[in-house]
Amino acid sequence: MTHAFQKILVAVDRSPISPQVFAQALAQAQVFHATLILLSATELNYNNFALNPPMYAGGMAAITLSQSAAEIYLAQQQQESADGLVFLQDLARQADKVGVVTEISQQLGDPGRSICDVAKTQAVDLIVLGRRGYSGLNELWMGSVSNYVLHHAPCSVLVIQTVAAA
Repeated sequence: MTHAFQKILVAVDRSPISPQVFAQALAQAQVFHATLILLSATELNYNNFALNPPMYAGGMAAITLSQSAAEIYLAQQQQESADGLVFLQDLARQADKVGVVTEISQQLGDPGRSICDVAKTQAVDLIVLGRRGYSGLNELWMGSVSNYVLHHAPCSVLVIQTVAAA
């Protein structure tokens, strides 16, 4: 018997919907005896002005500020990456407890593109991710990872909708 899904990629980001997204992906992996790829895709969010401040007369202070800002930013990125790895390892342990084989992947860059790239290079059969529920102008300004993935994924996509608070 051929399984419909042999590799399932679940994109998680420690947001409030992540436990629900992970639970659904884990359930699918159990049903299909699939490998679960745990992906954390982090966008490079830095304040370009802080890293590249305008040059003033005697620009040394501006250069020092830029270096300091860059060092702070890099330290924050390293901490975010370390925290993300701990988070993914915890999810991998949960999956292991129920007999699901996992792989861990961390990506820096645009989350939508990262998810689609990993899905393509890993020959994923299903992507599971959450949707925060942005619409209208918020979706335009904030962007929509789920919308990008739905239109660019090389495989099936399961989007878990955020349940609005009552």
